[in-house]
Amino acid sequence: MWMVIIAFGLAAGSVPPDSIAAEIGVERSDTGVTLTARYHGTADDELEYRLVVRKSGPAGTSDSSQSGRFVPSGEGGHTLSTSRVNLSDGDHLAATLVLTRRGDVVARDEYRYPEP
Repeated sequence: MWMVIIAFGLAAGSVPPDSIAAEIGVERSDTGVTLTARYHGTADDELEYRLVVRKSGPAGTSDSSQSGRFVPSGEGGHTLSTSRVNLSDGDHLAATLVLTRRGDVVARDEYRYPEP
């Protein structure tokens, strides 16, 4: 069983102008992980994000998807969403963050647990 929490905020970091990078930040705890979907950079128009999290293990499989539209503003990195996932022995986790502009992928990041 796991819980998803959505939060919005601001994260530090920067990349050159006119470039976009996707990042899944990972904070581990004794009971699981907190995944933070972020973008870094600037763009002149609206982008879309999709964070897909799939957890599988002895208790079964669960999927979560968070998505939205945003207009990148200013330099630096910005948090798009945050998900908290509880993990038990034998669990596997796959998270993918994709940023698109008018349907075209402009940035992508992935996280796997356990890490290969």
